[in-house]
Amino acid sequence: MPTSQHTVAPKGPLTAPHTVLLVLDDDALGELLESILSDRPCVSHRVGSLAAARALMAATAVDAVVLDGVLPDGLGLELARECGGHERPPRFAFLSA
Repeated sequence: MPTSQHTVAPKGPLTAPHTVLLVLDDDALGELLESILSDRPCVSHRVGSLAAARALMAATAVDAVVLDGVLPDGLGLELARECGGHERPPRFAFLSA
């Protein structure tokens, strides 16, 4: 699955948009969530594996992660556990279809 990115300029007092990472291997669900986020003041990235999520998070500060429970290369919970020791870990929301 290709990585996608979506940016909407913030409205109101925000000086920088929040960054949301969607880690989902279900294209339909990913597209739905991107559509929901499209009118929010955020930058969203969508990837389909833990490996792609780790690579993106190593290069980009992420404020929130929407995470599938089971991905092709492991359990979503693994990524949340890895981030638990960070100084400013992102917030996680888990989904399962």
